[in-house]
Amino acid sequence: MGGVVEALSAARRDFDVSSLVVPQDLPAEWAPSGVEVIPDTGLDVRELDRIGAVLTRCALGIAETGTVVLDGGPGQGRRALSLSRTCMNA
Repeated sequence: MGGVVEALSAARRDFDVSSLVVPQDLPAEWAPSGVEVIPDTGLDVRELDRIGAVLTRCALGIAETGTVVLDGGPGQGRRALSLSRTCMNA
């Protein structure tokens, strides 16, 4: 789990993210330090756009093409989260 948290913390710093929306069922230990974590409670699109980034899980990531595969599984949240401006999938 440490590798995930380290990668997310580095991405948070690289993108200068200060607030992060997460699905309600995302593991709390995944939250990078130094960021305000906001659970998604049905935020509307305008609210999502005002927040620095979104963190969700994904079913599969393909590094060669940058493809992120979502299947509606745990920690992925609703579709509106994955369509936000800056989405960090883990």
